Amino acid sequence: AAELMLRSGIELVGTTLHLQPPFTAEACVLIDIAETGRRLETLLELISLSAGVLDTAVATDPAGRQRLWRWRDEHTPTISTLGLPLKFDVTVPMGSLAEFVPTVTDRITRNFGHCRVFIFGHVADGNLHVNIMGANVDDIEKLEELVLGLVSDRGGSISAEHGIGTAKKNHLHLSRSPGDIAVMRSIKRALDPDGIMNPNVLFAD
Repeated sequence: AAELMLRSGIELVGTTLHLQPPFTAEACVLIDIAETGRRLETLLELISLSAGVLDTAVATDPAGRQRLWRWRDEHTPTISTLGLPLKFDVTVPMGSLAEFVPTVTDRITRNFGHCRVFIFGHVADGNLHVNIMGANVDDIEKLEELVLGLVSDRGGSISAEHGIGTAKKNHLHLSRSPGDIAVMRSIKRALDPDGIMNPNVLFAD
């Protein structure tokens, strides 16, 4: 596993659970490997050679691993203590990851000053969970256009783990070309000519 956490989320977890964060950087990556020994030594050596790495926290026993993983696992529950978040599950190319995170955060907070942004996710495949707190009903469509537009501009996917479904069907064109959508519709018609399988899911009509 390689999980991205930002200071905003780590501080929220620490404040909510009354824990002292082991990380002080603006961004942290929780890396979990299947073996210790030489593989761990190699990983630590690579980290030490990486520019910008300020600190490391290492756990080699189950209890230590659990303590570190708690910081990542508690992101969703602690964010939910603030209310109902507007969630985005997106993917951007690895080369765009470091630029996308501060850009989307800045755009949201600059245009929607009443909102707070919490981002975390699976950094190894560019999958990010963008959680926006404090959005009004009137903000939702504009926030969708902002976040998903930034993802599309970078050649990313507007839906990483959870599919398009009904929530993102109006934005399908951001990730698929008109030709792609036409083929998808033709497959749908061939398999479900009466439109009784998951009606109104994926396609806007």
